[in-house]
Amino acid sequence: PDWQATDLSSLRMVTTGSSIVPHSLIETWHDRGIPVIQVYGSTETGPVALYQRREDAMISVGSAGQGALHTELRIVDDGGHDVRPGASGELLLRGSNLFQQYWGDRNASRDAFAVGWFRTGDIGYRDTRGYVFINDRKTDVVISGGENIYPAELERILDGIDGIIEAAVVGAADDHWSEIPVAIVVIDEGAKITAQEILSAFKGRLARFKHPKAVGFLSALPRNVMGKVLKHELRRALGDGSIPLIQR
Repeated sequence: PDWQATDLSSLRMVTTGSSIVPHSLIETWHDRGIPVIQVYGSTETGPVALYQRREDAMISVGSAGQGALHTELRIVDDGGHDVRPGASGELLLRGSNLFQQYWGDRNASRDAFAVGWFRTGDIGYRDTRGYVFINDRKTDVVISGGENIYPAELERILDGIDGIIEAAVVGAADDHWSEIPVAIVVIDEGAKITAQEILSAFKGRLARFKHPKAVGFLSALPRNVMGKVLKHELRRALGDGSIPLIQR
């Protein structure tokens, strides 16, 4: 509540990783002149593989930056071919900072690499300036009617809706489309916002096939110890009907 009055004169920057950060939250810091520097990586990458330089933070909002020291990056389609700038694909990494194998698990070690490149399981793209943007985990992509829908794209819109504290988009089984995107949201106490208002927020902002087809309300999203949303638990809850949905 006292954000604007808080003294930030001793703060030079904020560094974040692990999860995708809403653009609106990043801009809140940038408006105070504090760059938010995002990094990307995992235990397997030692841990940082991509990062934003301080001077790039305010001109590449939402980006994970560019390759770190000793790290090579490819972005490939399902056939293993490099994609053009702006096109999405799986991130592959190679470098002396990466792990060599999973201890005692030959099968997992074999599956983790594609001709010497580590398969991250993350989907993203590189723009014409070379900045990399992460779309989602490959396992979280919603495939509806043969079209790929990246939940993070929808979640950015949900995060900008007044009254929504947190949100996640997951795929729910559908007889016609195979899967449909569903928005699971947590509403601020006292906020008066309906499912129909949430669904209407996507009009004119995304292609219609990407719009959530239903909304579910929870008091909190399930998270692990790292703070990441456990989307597999949300999918399971949707499958067994324990999250009531309101459709358009």
